[in-house]
Parts: sequence; C-alpha cells; structure tokens
Amino acid sequence: MKVGLYRHLMASCMLGGALMSPLAWGQAVIQSGDVKLGVRTDGALNVPDPGALEDGATGLTYVLNGRDALTPGCWCEAWGVADAVSSRFGSTGAATGTQNIVVDSFTSTASTATSVVRVADATGNLFRVTHAFAPSASGSLYRVDVTIENISGAATTVLYRRAMDWDVYPNRFNELTTVQAGTSPNITFTSDDGFANGNPLSGPSSILFTGNAVDSGPADHGTLFDFNFGSVAPGAQVKFTIFYGAAANQQAAMTALGAVGAEAYSLGKPNPAAPGAGPEDGAPNTYIFAFAGIGGTPIAGGGSVAAVPVGGPMMLVSLFLAMGAAGSSMLRRRQR
Repeated sequence: MKVGLYRHLMASCMLGGALMSPLAWGQAVIQSGDVKLGVRTDGALNVPDPGALEDGATGLTYVLNGRDALTPGCWCEAWGVADAVSSRFGSTGAATGTQNIVVDSFTSTASTATSVVRVADATGNLFRVTHAFAPSASGSLYRVDVTIENISGAATTVLYRRAMDWDVYPNRFNELTTVQAGTSPNITFTSDDGFANGNPLSGPSSILFTGNAVDSGPADHGTLFDFNFGSVAPGAQVKFTIFYGAAANQQAAMTALGAVGAEAYSLGKPNPAAPGAGPEDGAPNTYIFAFAGIGGTPIAGGGSVAAVPVGGPMMLVSLFLAMGAAGSSMLRRRQR
C-alpha cells in the first residue's frame, strides 16, 4: 500500500514565493453512464466518499465493478496554470496542496459539477479558470470543459498542466500506461509522471518514459500533460475539453475516444499477468484520460477546432522546458 506521499508537496509549494491560499473543502461525487467522479471545489479530483466500494474515496471509478483508479494509495491528481511571461502560477491537488488558487464558486447536481477559481497571488489576479464537468456523448466518458480567462490586465502566455497517477485494479501500483500526444502543437511535454506537482513551471519529469508510449510497464506510474496555448490578451480566453472515463477493455475505451473526437489520450490498464486480468486486452477495466479542442486531429479522423484564445491572437511559442530546475524536486517513491 502507498503511504506518506503528501510530504513531497511542501517542497514545491514555495516556488516563486507562492501564496498559500485556503481551499473551500466542498466536494461532489457525480455519476453518468459507467463513470463516477469525485470532484473538489477547485476542479481537481479525489474526495472522501463513504459510499465507495474501497478506500472510502472516489476519484475516477468504473461503475460496473466499483474499482477506482486514482484513490488507492496517494491521491495523486493535480492541475495548474501559469503565465510564462511573469512566472506567476496557481496549482492544486489533493496530494500536492493548493497554491495561489481561490475558489469563487462551486455548484453540482447528481451528474454535473462546475468549479470556478481565480489564480491570485500577492501581485493580484492572474486567471479565472472554470472546469465544467458534464456527461459526454459516450457513456464511458465524462467531459470537462475548461476555460482559462486572462484577468491580469496584461498579455500572458498561458501554460496548463494536468497529471494523474494510475492505480489500476486488480494489481494496484503495477499497471500499464499508454500516452499518445497526437498532433496538437499546443502539447509541449508528456510523460508517465503522475505524481508531478500541478505547477507548469516546476519543469518536466518522468518515471519510465517521455513522449509517447504504448503499454509501458508494468510499473507504478501515470500520466503528465503540459500545454502552451500561447499569447492571450487581457480579457481573452482559452477553451478546451478534458475527458475522464473507464471501459471494460481497451477496444471499448478506444471506441469511446473516437465517439468524442479525442485528440490526445492516456490509458491505464491492468497488468495482464495479474490474477483477475483479461482475457481481453485491458480487461476487466481500462481507464481513460484525454483531451479535445487542443488543435490536434481527432483519433477517429476529421477536422478539429484549435484551442485558440477567444478574442485574442494566438502566438505559439517554443517548448517550455528551461524552467525545469525551479523549486525542489519531489519525492515520488512510496513505502508499500
């Protein structure tokens, strides 16, 4: 069992003199089709849930067998947004802590949730970020419509990061990870470091691979996506969509991704040698993390609307890796 992971977060919390802001500890457990999510008020996943089959928590659960792929062990799932021009940022996650994030509102129903936060530090407001969770065109996927609005009063270069640690039943902490970044020019880095801090300025990191991989492992790892959406004028927005889901096997997962026009994705699959896995590839549960509206080509073919700033010009910039040395490195290894 994984324990003690929360300690690696405090080392990164003070990056750039970060303002530690309080988090309203509300939550929602929402369900649609074969997927249940535990949503925090700040838009991250993983919340306590007394009704859960195991661990007393829900992150990303496959409803048909009740198994969750995020909450076993550490609750390692995080997101963050930053301005590459000013090096200001905000990030949050159940395991990594909350930095420069102020929750403005949170609403939910049985199947939807909407989080609106401000990224704000001692300098003032930077971004308003909305994560709107709702059922998708596939019963195997939830969609999350993300809006990042520049409220700083100056031009910004928007960076976004999302990371998660796969812990896939039936052999937790020893799964297969696939990452396919697709063709989007806005993806600047991918790897299997699901323990990463959500701060996009904390630099690239990996466990077994960077870039794309198919069925890497088995190992205790996950997924990290970094984005650079370019220059965003004051008052302008960036919009794109995240998908979270689960299916009975890999084939069903890929069918779901095609149905929603996903452009980049990760799969978390069980170790095929584990008792209870198979016989189909990815059975009894394949978990899904994906993006659309990011300027890439959908995996099922066809066109796509690029994730360009609404009301402002798009200026693609080079891969943002130079700032990787900022802050303290995180402890990822876990005691079993």
